Amino acid sequence: MLATMHDSTSGMVHRAMDRECRRNAKRLSTIRLICVSAVLAVAAWLGLGRGVSNWLAPLPLFAVYAGASAGLALAAWRRPALYRLAGLGLLLLDVPMAYWIQSSSMAVSEAPAGTACFALGLFCLFTLLAALTLDRRLAVGVALAGAVLEIALLRQAGVPGGAQIAALVVLGGAGTAAWHLVSRVRVLVAAVSHEGMKLERLSRHFSSAVAEKLLSGGEETAKACEATILFSDIRDFTALSEKLAPEKVVSMLNEYHERMVETIFKHNGTLDKFIGDGLMAYFGAPLADARHPFNAVACALEMVQELAAVNEARSGRGEPVLRIGIGVHTGPVVVGNIGSPTRRLEFTAIGDAVNLASRIEGLTKQHGVVTLISKTTRDLAGDEFGWTEAEPVIVKGKSEPVRTFIPRVLPALLLFAALGASAETSCLSRVAAQISALRSSFPRLDGLNLVLEPFESGEDFFQARPRSFWRDPRDRVYAVRVNTKLCGDPPPPEAEKAILAHELAHIDAFSTMGRRGLLGLGWRYAVAPASKRISDFEKDADRAVIKLGFAEGLARYREWLYPRVSVKTAARKKLLYLTPDELRRAAAVK
Repeated sequence: MLATMHDSTSGMVHRAMDRECRRNAKRLSTIRLICVSAVLAVAAWLGLGRGVSNWLAPLPLFAVYAGASAGLALAAWRRPALYRLAGLGLLLLDVPMAYWIQSSSMAVSEAPAGTACFALGLFCLFTLLAALTLDRRLAVGVALAGAVLEIALLRQAGVPGGAQIAALVVLGGAGTAAWHLVSRVRVLVAAVSHEGMKLERLSRHFSSAVAEKLLSGGEETAKACEATILFSDIRDFTALSEKLAPEKVVSMLNEYHERMVETIFKHNGTLDKFIGDGLMAYFGAPLADARHPFNAVACALEMVQELAAVNEARSGRGEPVLRIGIGVHTGPVVVGNIGSPTRRLEFTAIGDAVNLASRIEGLTKQHGVVTLISKTTRDLAGDEFGWTEAEPVIVKGKSEPVRTFIPRVLPALLLFAALGASAETSCLSRVAAQISALRSSFPRLDGLNLVLEPFESGEDFFQARPRSFWRDPRDRVYAVRVNTKLCGDPPPPEAEKAILAHELAHIDAFSTMGRRGLLGLGWRYAVAPASKRISDFEKDADRAVIKLGFAEGLARYREWLYPRVSVKTAARKKLLYLTPDELRRAAAVK
C-alpha cells in the first residue's frame, strides 16, 4: 500500500515543506531585521553618543546591514515567491557582514582574539538559523563559509593553530547538527503526511473511531469473515433525474447520501461504495462486531426514518420526494484491498453474500416494501424487532426461493428494580412474571419486549444511559421502577398485582400517544401528557384497574402504603389517586 501512495505522499510532503519554508522565511527575515536594528541602535549610542571607538568603526557597516535586512524582510512579506532569499541571506549577507564587522573592529580592539572568538558564536548561530529553511545544503554551506571566515579572523588576530582547529570542530559540529535536524524534520513531515493520507482514505469508508483504530493497528489486510451486507437504492432515479438540471441532481444525491452515511457510521457500519444513486455498506468488518446483524437492521430502519426527514425538507421546498429500497443479508465475505496495486486499490467486500444482498434489495420493488431482511439476518438479529415474512422468491443465482422478512421497530418495556441486595432478585422475577400475565389485559402492549435490569437505585438506571436515550422520539421505551417496598416489606399479593396493573395501564395510555413514558412506583412522573393533569392521568389508570377487577387489591395497596410514607407524601398521594373508599365505591357501581 505504501508503494501505491508514494507519488501522492511525495507531493504532499513537498507542499507541506514549501508552506513551512515560506512561514519560516518570514520569521527569519523578521528576526534578522529586529536583531540588526537593535545592534545598530546600540552601536550608534555607544559609538556616536559615548565615543567608544570599537563601536564607531563598524557603524557604517551596521547601517548597510540594517538596510539590507529591511529589504529582505520586505521581500519575504510582500513577495512570498521570493522566500528563498531569506535563507540565502544567511550565506550571502549575514556571514559576510559578521566577518567584515568583526574584522573592522579588530583594528581598534584591545583584545582582537576575543573579537575573533565572538564571531565563532555568530557563525554557529547562523548555521542553526539556516536549519529553519529546511535546506540541508544551505545549512552546510553556511557552516563551511563560517569556518573559512573564522579561520581568517583567527589568523588576523594572531591566534595559534590549535584554536583554529577547535573552531573548525565547533562549526563542523554545528553543521552536522543542522543537517541531522533538517533530515529528521523532513522524515517527520513525510510520516505525518502519509498518516494523514491514510486517515483521509479510511475516513471515506469508516467512522472516525473505526478509522483511528485501523490506523493504529497498521495496514488493513484481506481476511475472510462473516459480515452483514446492506444495499440501498433510490427508486425511479433515472426518471427523476431526467426532469432535473445536473446541479439539482448532484445536490439531491449529496443531501440524501450525507444523511445515509452518517446513519451507517452511527451503527458501526462501513461504507463500501456509492453506486450511482445507491450505496453498499457492511457491518462486522474490518473490526469484529458480534452484534453486526442487529446493527445492520437497526441501521436500515433508521435510514427509512432519515429519508422521511429528507423528504419533509424537500416537500417544504416544493421538490419531489424520494423513495428507496434496502436489502440486508448476512454471510461469509472476503474483505480487503482489491484492485490494481500499481494504479488503484479499493477496500471492499466480495462474496456470494454480497451478491445475495443486492438481489434482496431488488426484491423490495417486487414486494412493494422499503426494507427486506434475509432469513439468516433475521435469525441472528433476534426478537428485538418485529418481523413479517414476505413471499419467498427465487432470485438469480439461487435454485431455492429466498425467504425474506419485513422488519419493524418494537418499543421496549424496561423493567428495573431498586434492589438493595442480590438476594432480593427473586422479587424481580416474581414481579416480572406477574407483569407478563397482566399484559394480556392490555392488547396495545402486545409485542413489547420485557427487559429485566436490576439496579441499586433509580439514579443508577438513568446514569447508565445517555440523555439522548430518553429524548429520542423514534421508538417508545417504558420504564417501571419496582419499589423496594414490594420486596423487603411486601404488601398483600393481590395488592401487588393491582399496583402493577395500574402501571401497565399507564404504559397502555402512553402507547396511544406515540411518545416515551417514564413510570415509577415511588417517584414523580418524568413524562406526563401535556393535555392532562397528573391527577387525571393517575385516576384514569385507577379506572382501568377497576375494570380489570383489581379495585380491592389497589385499595389494599394504598391502605398498606400510606402508613409507610410521610404525612406530606400520603396527603399528596390522596389528591393524585382515587382513595381506597373511592375505589371500592367505583367497583361496587361497576
